[in-house]
Amino acid sequence: RDSDSVFVDWLKATENATVFALQLTHRQQRVLRGTTVEGAIEEMSSRRDLIWQTASNLTFFKKKPVSMEEASWALAVIMRHARVVHPYQDQRETRDPRMYIFPLVELL
Repeated sequence: RDSDSVFVDWLKATENATVFALQLTHRQQRVLRGTTVEGAIEEMSSRRDLIWQTASNLTFFKKKPVSMEEASWALAVIMRHARVVHPYQDQRETRDPRMYIFPLVELL
């Protein structure tokens, strides 16, 4: 969205990120019935929809809402590139681990 972003190199490097489960045809989805990954499509769809529906809560996206394609891309980037960061040992009782994205091209 912003070609002047300090993260433009990282964004360009991740622009083709996709979630495989969201690209399956109806026929391919039928093949997955009864397998351990049967629920993957519904799970990924619900996560993508959550991103799409809640992105407008951020001020940045008030004027130009996130498209479904952007939400799919965001999910793909999160699933592939986010890292779980655990709190210090003495804080683990009160703080949960969090996912972070470190936008460094070297980490891709």
